[in-house]
Amino acid sequence: MIRHLFPEASFVSPRDFASCVFTHPLINCIGEPTATLVHRSAFDRFGPFNPNFKVLTDWDFFARVAIHHGLCYIDDELATFRVHSKSTTQRELGHSPFHDFDLDKLIMLHELAYSDAFEPAREEARRRRHAIDLRILLAREVQRVRRKAKDFAGSWVGRMVALMPSSPNSSASTQSWRRGRAATSRLPLPSRCVMPGGVCCAEPNG
Repeated sequence: MIRHLFPEASFVSPRDFASCVFTHPLINCIGEPTATLVHRSAFDRFGPFNPNFKVLTDWDFFARVAIHHGLCYIDDELATFRVHSKSTTQRELGHSPFHDFDLDKLIMLHELAYSDAFEPAREEARRRRHAIDLRILLAREVQRVRRKAKDFAGSWVGRMVALMPSSPNSSASTQSWRRGRAATSRLPLPSRCVMPGGVCCAEPNG
């Protein structure tokens, strides 16, 4: 991925990488940890891997470091890894239609919008001819994930209702559930979404 974003580049400057981060905030362009070398002092300055992530843990850390120091890149195959159905990533993606990767996206966008470590990315976003507010990207993702969670919860309840034994009141119960779901869909979007790592505003102010 990185060879396509920065062709024929052996060094990516902090500013160029900051631009890459806010342009592709949810794509790990660096790759697996086995293909990287990180000086130990980087952990002292930028902290450890964020345990709130399930899939994007390494991408969050690499991005934190590279937007401050840049990175050197060797365009050669020096490491390999195996893709299989029992890997952590595949298990998380295949667990259910609404999975931890959706929450990882929210946490990553929250960090980009509010964490001090990602201030260079926000500065680069503001330099654009048409400035990009990362809080707005976060707000849109909150809305998307909220809709997906609601749809998943509704389909799960629907399957449970379908499996309920028939009884004189089963039809009434189903109609009551459908009325409740319709009423829920009309509820206003909350102004805040509390999540690991802080509070992300669904409708940022200012």
